[in-house]
Amino acid sequence: DPKKALQLLDPIEQMSFQELSDWYKGTGFPPEKRLGKNELGKLAMMVTIWEALRLSELQKECGKHGIDVAGDSSTDVEQVAKLRLVENLLLHEQMKRWEA
Repeated sequence: DPKKALQLLDPIEQMSFQELSDWYKGTGFPPEKRLGKNELGKLAMMVTIWEALRLSELQKECGKHGIDVAGDSSTDVEQVAKLRLVENLLLHEQMKRWEA
């Protein structure tokens, strides 16, 4: 739903560099001087979208990026499984950047 997407992403576009840096720090990744406002905003938007996906959609997204979803089945509590997949996607994005 495009309207819902805009509602989720609009607050991120309004965030200051400091707010985005604080968000990034909360992800558990070490501080990076090379990350500018645009990169931080892009990461925050991706995570927001991933968090809004249903578990099945999140599993497909992980599969597109070659991220293993083994163990993330219906026997897992859905929220825990989603959190793990979102973290894996964020790690994947950072690894791509670090390897570039």
